[in-house]
Parts: sequence; C-alpha cells; structure tokens
Amino acid sequence: MFDMGFEPQVMRIIDNVRPDRQTVMFSATFPRAMEALARRILNKPIEVQVGGRSVVCSDVEQH
Repeated sequence: MFDMGFEPQVMRIIDNVRPDRQTVMFSATFPRAMEALARRILNKPIEVQVGGRSVVCSDVEQH
C-alpha cells in the first residue's frame, strides 16, 4: 500500500492508533522507504530476516 501512493492514508491510520497498542509490520519485501517509516513509528523495532536480501527461489519460473 505504501508504494502505491497510500502513504497519507497509512500515516492517518498510524496517527490514530492508541499509544498503548502494539504495532507490527510484515512484508515479503521491505524497501528503504518502509524501513524509514518503521524506524519513525515503531518503538525499538526488531527486524527478523529469513534468507538473504533479493534472494529468488531457483525452483520458481518467473515470466
């Protein structure tokens, strides 16, 4: 949603989340803009990375 131009709407949702609630972010891809957003809005963010960055499964044909 973020890369499709929905940043203002995402930020409005984030601004209306109560501060005592936990916020988590999940993504198959995490572009630099999303990293910047995560660091801006999350308290003590933790990144869990499975596999390497930009790794594509060799068993999948891409067209």
